[in-house]
Order: sequence, then structure tokens, then C-alpha cells
Amino acid sequence: MVFSSLNFLAVFLPLFLISYYFIDVKYKNICVLLYSIGFYAYGCMDNPHYVAILIASLLVNYIFGICIEWSKAPKKLILFLAITFNVAILFVFKYFDFFIDIFHITSISKLNLVLPIGISFYTFQIMSYIFDVYYKKIKAEKNFINLSTYIIMFPQLIAGPILRYSDVKNDIEKDRKVGFENFMSGLRVFIIGLGSKVIIANQLSGVQIDVNVFEVGTLSSATIWLSSIAYGLQLYFDFYGYSLMAIGLGKMMGVKIMENFNEPFKATTAGEFWRRWHISLGSWFKDYMLYPILMSKKISWLRKVLSKNVSKSFANFITNFIAMFIVWFTTGLWHGAHVNYVLWGIYFFVFMVLEQLFIGKIVKKWHIIGHIYLIIVVIVSFTIFSNENLSYLLFKIKKMWQFNTSFFDEHCYNIFMTNLKAIVLGVLFATTIPQRIYKKVVSIKGIDVVIVAVILALSVYLIYKGYNDPFMYFRF
Repeated sequence: MVFSSLNFLAVFLPLFLISYYFIDVKYKNICVLLYSIGFYAYGCMDNPHYVAILIASLLVNYIFGICIEWSKAPKKLILFLAITFNVAILFVFKYFDFFIDIFHITSISKLNLVLPIGISFYTFQIMSYIFDVYYKKIKAEKNFINLSTYIIMFPQLIAGPILRYSDVKNDIEKDRKVGFENFMSGLRVFIIGLGSKVIIANQLSGVQIDVNVFEVGTLSSATIWLSSIAYGLQLYFDFYGYSLMAIGLGKMMGVKIMENFNEPFKATTAGEFWRRWHISLGSWFKDYMLYPILMSKKISWLRKVLSKNVSKSFANFITNFIAMFIVWFTTGLWHGAHVNYVLWGIYFFVFMVLEQLFIGKIVKKWHIIGHIYLIIVVIVSFTIFSNENLSYLLFKIKKMWQFNTSFFDEHCYNIFMTNLKAIVLGVLFATTIPQRIYKKVVSIKGIDVVIVAVILALSVYLIYKGYNDPFMYFRF
């Protein structure tokens, strides 16, 4: 069940809101938890045992959190067991078959398991809780209902944002009373997110459909560029729309869910882009992987040796280089069990390093050059990200840079003109122009309600007509 479906909009959400607002405040978390389990179960109807695995994971991690805080056993050992447990579940479902293929292991049969929806997101959320208890940033939650509500709250269960327990602890524990203004504000954000998904992202999918009609080897350079731009915009509005809907639902429930995007296409470097795109994931890797690696004993020892024998600046560069490589390799692997995702992570790592060496200094002086540089880097990254077939990927990367007489062809023109409205809409709303216009227009009394109502009506109409796709990040 996706947020942009009639089942959710016309059945699940109204039933949930009626139950949530009329139930006594002390039972609100139970209400959220039961609906969240039902929401997840609906998405796992073909594999109902996945619900049992999720609930078992909640119980085991609840115990791990308490043990880390109370046990007299070495806390690092308990942390190791907790992280091993969670990573093992993720590995079995997502990476087991991938590693068999990579290492050509013929003695072990593939599992061919269906990937549980949202497993990458809720596993990282669980581990953030375990890490924070270990580092004494929060106390272990003694109330199983409260902890479970935080982990599998349906607005962000399937595709994030990846929340920290410290950010929502007060909202979950207190008696939440949502006023009319907060509800309407949440509804407005939800509808804008719905429009982002249905009106923009889903329409942009037409470009990929039209491109896939042709054999890869017959695609012109311009067609590949157009395909990558459209895919990137589709991915952005799809995920951004989901994040807005999650934030809106959170507001309607009295729970503050963090922003996950901050105008990423305004960036002038890859580093800045990733501080603006999928903010919760970048923050997770920074706090729970990058910093711990940099502070680890082995890296500290290496930094000390290099500082003594070479220079302090060189030592910092090398240790940062190692830590960043591990982080970006893992970031790529997190997105999918295919080589192209690993290459995509390494691709961004290379540009992060180059920006530290010299590109960062250039773009500080000439922002326009930096912006053009970033857009090109990002477009190429979408080509890598969207092609799991390596032979197709290599062909497209090579073809993109062939600026000859065959760069543009009739097929590209036809695809562009057929999807012109969606492409123009995507490019326009990726800028800050619509927001600036909206801020001026909403000063007119009642216009805000009209705009939101039109977005809702058009979205529902498009969903009814069948113009609706699953969220792209569901498969990660």
C-alpha cells in the first residue's frame, strides 16, 4: 500500500485518523503501532512471515537496548551482538545472493528471497537507537510499545526519513493533542508531497518508457543525456514527495519528522549536494560510520605515524581518504546489491576527494562554474545509478561524451516532445522559482486553499486514471 493509492487515501488514512483522534490519549501509540503493523502486513501479503520477522526484530532490539544499559557484561560485546544481529538479517535478505555471484561460489545455492519492503530503512533506524544507547546519548526505552512505535511508525516505515529516537522521543512519550491548525498544516504538506509524486514524478516515468522501446545500442548521445536527466528528476520528486507525505502525516499525528531534502540542485559541489539530498541517510553515515572510523584506534595510530614521519596535513588527508572510501563504498552498497550501486558510491567518493584537493577552491571563486560542474556530475551519477546491467552502463557512459553529428537524432526529438510538459515541469520545480512565486501568491486570502485543493483533485484524478507507480525507493 503506497501513500499515493486510492486504498490508502480513501480507506486506510481515514480509518486511521478516525481511530487516532477518538481514542484516549494513553492508547494512541498502540493505535499507531497496530495500524503500522497492518500497513506493513498489507505490503507483505505474499510473504506474511516477514511481519513476524519484523516483530521479532523489534523484541530482540528492545532487549539489546536494555542489556546495553543495565548489563554488567562488557557493553561493547552486547553492542557487537546487536549490530551483528541486525546486519545479518539485512545481509541474508539483501546481499547473500549478490556475494555468491561476486565471488562465484558454486557450492552454496542462492536463497532467491524477496526483499522485505523498507528493510534498509528500518534496520538503520534500529541501529541508530542501539548506537545512541551505547554512546549514552539516550536512555534505553523501557516501554516496548513506545520503542516499536518509533521504529515502525507507518509514515516513515517504508522509505524513511531515518529518524533518531532522541528527535521523536518527547512526541512519542507525551500525550499528543493535535490542534486544528497543526492538522491542516500537516494535510497541506501531505497533499503537496502527493502532487510531487503523482503530478511530476509519475509523469516523468514516460521518458524511460519511451527510451526503453529502443535497443540500447541504437540510443543517441542526446537520448542518454535526456534519459538520465528525466530519471534524476523522477527519482528526486518521487522520494521528495514521499518525504513530504511522511512529514505531513507526522504533523497530523503530532510527531515531528525531519526534513529529508533541502533544495539539492542549488549545490555547487558533490559534498554540498549530499548535505541537501537524503539528509537523514547522510547524517546516519556521518555519525555512525565516518566519525567512529576516524576516531578508531587503528586510524588514530596511522594518523600519529604519518604526522610524525611525513606531515600532519598529509596524515589527515590519508585517514580522511580511508574513512570516506569505506563510507561511500557502504553507501553505494546500501542502495542495492548490484555492482553499479557500488560504482556509484565510489564515483561520488572520487569527486569528494577531488573537491578537497582543488575543485572546492575553484567553485568558491566561481559559483556558476561550480553549479554547472555539479549538475553534470549528478546527471552522470544518475546514469550509473539507473543501470544495473554493466554492459549497458559502460555503453551509455562512453556514448554520452560522443559529441559528433549523430549526437542528436529524431528519436530523441520525439521522446522530448512527447514528454515536454513533464520535463519542463520537473526542471522548473527543481529550482526555487515556484517557491518564490508561491510565497508571494499565498498572501492573497484563500488562494493557498485553492492551490492545495487543485493539487489534490488533479492527483486523485491521475491516480484514478492509473497514472501511478510504486515509490522508487521502496526497492532499496
